[in-house]
Amino acid sequence: MKRAALYERVSTTAQAEEGYSIGAQIDRLTKFAESKGYQVVNHYTDAGYTGSKLDRPGLKKMIQDIEHSKIDVVIVFKLDRLSRSQKDTLYLIDDVFLKNNVEFVSMSESFDTSTAYGRAMLGLLSVFAQLERENIRERIKMTFAERARKGLYHGGSSIPSGYYMENGLLKVNETEAFVVRRVFELYAEGWSYEKIGDYIIEKYSGMFSFSPKSIVNMLKNSIFNQKIKYYDKEYQGIHERIISEELWEKVQIRLKRNSKIVRSGRYTYLLTGIIYCAHCGAKMMALNGPKLKNGHRHGYYQCYSKRGTPEYMVVDHNCPAKKTYRADMIESHVIDQLSKLTIEKFEELVDAKQQDTSEIKTQINKIDTQLNKLIELYQIDSIPIEILKTKTSKLSKEKSSLLKILDEMNESNQKKKDKLALNQKEKIIELKNFDWENSSMEEKREIIYPLINKIEVSKTDIFIYWNV
Repeated sequence: MKRAALYERVSTTAQAEEGYSIGAQIDRLTKFAESKGYQVVNHYTDAGYTGSKLDRPGLKKMIQDIEHSKIDVVIVFKLDRLSRSQKDTLYLIDDVFLKNNVEFVSMSESFDTSTAYGRAMLGLLSVFAQLERENIRERIKMTFAERARKGLYHGGSSIPSGYYMENGLLKVNETEAFVVRRVFELYAEGWSYEKIGDYIIEKYSGMFSFSPKSIVNMLKNSIFNQKIKYYDKEYQGIHERIISEELWEKVQIRLKRNSKIVRSGRYTYLLTGIIYCAHCGAKMMALNGPKLKNGHRHGYYQCYSKRGTPEYMVVDHNCPAKKTYRADMIESHVIDQLSKLTIEKFEELVDAKQQDTSEIKTQINKIDTQLNKLIELYQIDSIPIEILKTKTSKLSKEKSSLLKILDEMNESNQKKKDKLALNQKEKIIELKNFDWENSSMEEKREIIYPLINKIEVSKTDIFIYWNV
């Protein structure tokens, strides 16, 4: 008798939109397994998890049991319950299920991987699951853009500290708002991020939901200046202020001043401030190694999580990063990549980051086609004038909204290109004749910062994220 694992998943939106709950899936899957004569060894359930990622507790436990040979067949109600990503679906089938001699059965699509036909159908269906996910994402983007223009926050799980969502509107959470104001006041008075973090933990522990290590992002978040940001454009928000406009300006002035200090060459290491751990995402600190026989010292970068202190800088105490990384090796790699940089290559990077307007243009073309068809139908007396007016009015409004979004996306893309033309081209030109050996740390950092956003270091790789 085959040992069957039944996997059920539903996201918070899917349960309402698609009409089947976790309970309904369990009932139908159980009956299906019984009809096939399978022994149900376990239910693996992920309620409220998106199908676009594999980071789900139920799925992880099922994979673990598969690797320990506890399962012979996995059954799902529908393919997209397993995953909405074509890449992830094929990974699970090929590298997890089939690799461990486990069959996969989708009840609704009526196929299984024990047959060549089933494997072929799986590939086709996963393509359509991916397509539907992309369509949903585009619709969500349009919704977010429209809300931003109206001064409304987009919602979702990431609610700014000091607020809560009610009927689609940001409302002030007075308890948290008090702590947020205190953060801004202390920074305006000259306190450091570290000192503010320690103070908040000591005085207001339990009164806030934000982490002290997110203080920097909080101080820069224009939501507290009554603005709603969507991509590179800001709109006037309709939510209530937590801090005064005067306090916001004081904080921004100090942030700008400190930003200039960061670039002023106070550091003795080239990448301090922009180097991160690729494993856990924590910042990396620079430190000196022991003195060698020749009197020199090697410099090193170390993940704050690996160091374990200070606590507010730690992201993951179990970070798998190496204990330290040689600074000279990382810096040599970065300088080598900078030496290969050209204006043409950088412009290609900027173009790759441009917002894709093709979907918007396609929708506009579809509306134009519909309008032309309506006019043709009216000309041959197939529809009355009243219906023509109603439908053309609705389509024209939709087209007008799409054209506004298209204009804003084009404007945003142009601003990115203009920014490159103003500042970064000069730095790239400087690179050609830049003397790395004889230049000061301040001069080196001044040429790096406009071009590199951040650097991530793993056990085997160095990743450079350009400032585009």
